[in-house]
Amino acid sequence: MNGKQESSYDEVPYKSHPYPNTHPRNLEALAALFGMQPPPLPGCRVLELGCASGGNLIPLADELPETQLLGIDLSSRQVRDGQSMIADLELSNIELRTADINEIDDSWGQFDYIVCHGVYSWVPSQVQDKILEVCRGNLVPNGVAIISYNTHPGWYLRAAVRDMMLYHVSEIEDARQRIVQAQAMLDLAVEGCDENEPYGQLLKQELKRVRAVDDSYLYHEHLEDYNEPTHFYEFIERAQQAGLQYLSESNVSRMLTIDLPPHVQDALRDAPIIRREQYLDFIRNVGFRSTLLCHREIDLDREVPDERIGRSSVQLSFKPKSLEVDFHSNDPVQFDIAGNKVTMAAPLAKAALVHLGHTWPEAIAVTELRARGLEMLGQPAGTTDPNHSIDVLNYMLRIVLQANLLEVYLHPPKCVSTISDRPAASRLARYQAPRQTYITSRWHRTVKLDTLGRFVLERLDGQHDRAALEAELHDALQRGLITVKQEGDQANHSAEQITAMVDWALHACASASLLIA
Repeated sequence: MNGKQESSYDEVPYKSHPYPNTHPRNLEALAALFGMQPPPLPGCRVLELGCASGGNLIPLADELPETQLLGIDLSSRQVRDGQSMIADLELSNIELRTADINEIDDSWGQFDYIVCHGVYSWVPSQVQDKILEVCRGNLVPNGVAIISYNTHPGWYLRAAVRDMMLYHVSEIEDARQRIVQAQAMLDLAVEGCDENEPYGQLLKQELKRVRAVDDSYLYHEHLEDYNEPTHFYEFIERAQQAGLQYLSESNVSRMLTIDLPPHVQDALRDAPIIRREQYLDFIRNVGFRSTLLCHREIDLDREVPDERIGRSSVQLSFKPKSLEVDFHSNDPVQFDIAGNKVTMAAPLAKAALVHLGHTWPEAIAVTELRARGLEMLGQPAGTTDPNHSIDVLNYMLRIVLQANLLEVYLHPPKCVSTISDRPAASRLARYQAPRQTYITSRWHRTVKLDTLGRFVLERLDGQHDRAALEAELHDALQRGLITVKQEGDQANHSAEQITAMVDWALHACASASLLIA
């Protein structure tokens, strides 16, 4: 990797965020789902290649103090930013290091999980080979690596957009001017093309996508020297040559075909997995993948029997709309989960879905979920009625998982849905609250809070009760330290209004998976 690439990330630092699908919790669960016995999350050792300023790794260190985490990046500026945050949080289980991927050898030791997000497609071929070499040589025998990369056919049009941008800015050195002019070039192309033609429609769609992303993403995605998409099968061939094999995608639902017409599903059903995945890319015009790899010696079982799901803990990906449900009827009920419709008829399945909605965003063991469902039905825990068996519940969970509406874990995130007398949030969330709009949740996602929510979140140290929170909010409003979007005099809110504000903020934190006690 060259100095020019290093300086580009120093000049325009990449926005460093948590990436939920790369969390070792997700890698562990997917590996177990396909028959592996992966390293347990508690106490695992994680290496991240291209960690930027640690936005993906630092939340793990805060959440999982028993893990050991190492991140490397070429950009010394970004590494220093991350090291400063680590020092502020007093985290002792993480190290960010300015280093080149090519420096990694046996002396670095082995890791249970290796993460390489947003690097592979953006480095020369020899560095890509080194990434795969690290994933083979520095991964424990039952470990899991995850690599993200751009893919064809989805990147064919984007490559044309990248080419026109690069041509337009080829004589511009200043990074900010390159970003401005690249956007201007795409604007010009869209304005000049015929929107009634397929090319014009595709350009307009790409302009909309580019306008929605951060400038740093545009700069490093489209204007870097290297951005080499690959077909999925070509990536897997190189991984196999390195002694690795395909495990799964980080989002297992994208491996399924239930969204396709029945005759297409039939045509793909018996295809070998690599060919099937490549055909899915062709059909769906996929432009990006996040792929899990493991050692080729591992025996995988892709049938995924229901009992494997039954040994997990689960939570819905989104909170379902509340509705009245007759648990004792076999009439089908349609649940609305983030606009997706899931229909269930079995009483136990309906009761379990309602319970998952009530306790959202907390996770619950499947065996415990069945017990809670039986309680709601008024059935004894030891019932042998096949209509109330674990098989009924596992079938429901499989359907919801296939709809990409279920999270499955062996070691679920620890967050609570109830608000205690002295609520608590993580150190990281409280640290971020006064500094940024987006906060990292226990689901390893970024959630947006307004000024009021962040003011209250900063004080959720497990020591403040509601009275203390209300007093501090009242004082801050009177002194003009914060303002809230509410009619009336900011400095003279009633006690009832202050109570309502704190209550609203606490519920916002709970629904965003920010409360841990």
